[in-house]
Amino acid sequence: MKTTAQLRLAAAALFISSTISLGSVYYFLNQIRNVVRGVNTAGIVRGRTQRLVKLELAGQRSDELIAEIDRLTAGLINGDVSLGLPRVQDPEVLQQYQAIAKSWHNLKRFIADFRTNPTAKDSLINYSENYWEITNDGVTAVENYSSTKLFRYQVNILIIFALNLVVASALVGIIFHLQNNLKNNLKTLANYSTEIASTIIGQELLTQKQAIAVDQTKIIMGKLNHFSQDSIEQVIQVNYRAEEVKNLVEHSHKTEEKILADLVVLSDNIEKFYTEIVDIREQTKQIATISELVSELANHTNMLALNASMEATRAGEKGKEFALVAKEIRQLSNQSQKAGEKIYLLIAQVKQNIKSTVSFTDNSRQIFQQKLKITRKMLNEFEQIVEAMNAVFLNSEEITAIARQQGAIVQEALAAIQEINRAAQASAAGMSEAKKEMEQLEKVASNLKAII
Repeated sequence: MKTTAQLRLAAAALFISSTISLGSVYYFLNQIRNVVRGVNTAGIVRGRTQRLVKLELAGQRSDELIAEIDRLTAGLINGDVSLGLPRVQDPEVLQQYQAIAKSWHNLKRFIADFRTNPTAKDSLINYSENYWEITNDGVTAVENYSSTKLFRYQVNILIIFALNLVVASALVGIIFHLQNNLKNNLKTLANYSTEIASTIIGQELLTQKQAIAVDQTKIIMGKLNHFSQDSIEQVIQVNYRAEEVKNLVEHSHKTEEKILADLVVLSDNIEKFYTEIVDIREQTKQIATISELVSELANHTNMLALNASMEATRAGEKGKEFALVAKEIRQLSNQSQKAGEKIYLLIAQVKQNIKSTVSFTDNSRQIFQQKLKITRKMLNEFEQIVEAMNAVFLNSEEITAIARQQGAIVQEALAAIQEINRAAQASAAGMSEAKKEMEQLEKVASNLKAII
């Protein structure tokens, strides 16, 4: 158990014992006072009754004295605050008081008889003597009982006093034990204070070095803060350039989409043109066929005109007009044949040109389809580039946020280092103050050691 706990326990025991002793003494004194008051009141009752008997025998009635004795007798048994009499709790004392009250009741009856019959004087005198003996025995019994109680109270007080002596002895032993412990602890405290003083000196030097290191760290963190601010500005510039590139790529992507749409329209027009050329080639074939039919028709017409001319010659004068018509028909037939030949040659040339055009258009269509595929591929690549630029832009924004966060962290770290620097300075001041207090503690320990 700790010494302070022992002291507290001993002090509590001494306080409780003292309180019990004080309470017991007060209780015993109160009981003795009550018994003494009862004995005194019983003696007063005894004296008052003798005086009452003398007055009655002398012919002087005193009802007031009877009422006073009634009050005193009732107060002995039931208690009376105005008389300072408590209610009797002890059975033996109560029995004696009841006997006195009973005898008083009988004495009042004899007094009443004497008042009505003066010849009962002897009976009154005899019973008054008897009442005197009863009250005297009662008072003596109460006094003996009080003496016994007083002896018990004295024994109890002596026991409590002995217990107080035991507690006080234990407290003195604890105090001597504490004195020895305090001497040893003061000696140990003096040794420890010397060691602590040495430790404080070393800690003070270490704190000074720590303050120097904190100052250097503060300078480095300041440079890091400037570097972080420069990095943030550079990242912001990169972010701005990335946004410009993103806008350019998006614009190029829109341009490519427009070109692709135009190429698709142009591809549809080429397909339509190719289809129309194929249709023209088919129509040219039909025209060539018709031209051949016209040439054949011209040949047949020429043959018919020749036959008609021969028949007109045979007919003589009658066939002149017919011969003239046949001649005209033959001339028209020759012209038609020549025109058919020219048409045929032109159609052949047109067919050759159309064939070349179809071949060129077909090649152009295939090349255009390839270019269209390449353009679509480029458009897909542009979409991927746009996505990549969006990712770069987002990454750039994240990098900017991280750089700003890093700058804020550096600011917080710089503030923390400044706080550490202030704490180090305060610690150094505290070490100096602790050193002074340790010197004072050594003086106090020396003074206590000298006192003890």
